[in-house]
Amino acid sequence: MILQDITTADLLSIEKRLLNIEKLLSNLQSETYLTIPQAADKLGLSRDHVRRLCTTGKIKSEKTITNRWRIQEKSLHEFRGGAK
Repeated sequence: MILQDITTADLLSIEKRLLNIEKLLSNLQSETYLTIPQAADKLGLSRDHVRRLCTTGKIKSEKTITNRWRIQEKSLHEFRGGAK
């Protein structure tokens, strides 16, 4: 797309996408994420056990592009509440 061919609709679409990206980045910055070892220490569990909890979805987590788990700290609180 040549700069001269950009329409108002294109600009609005780009602006909307940028706002969505800003919102996602803001959410990421406000969350505290933990690694498997950090979560294991906080829960008093082995790293392997925490990894299995992530794999099975019992702890809300996600894999990064480098194939490492990242766990929201608030999901540990939810897990503790459900594990009673």
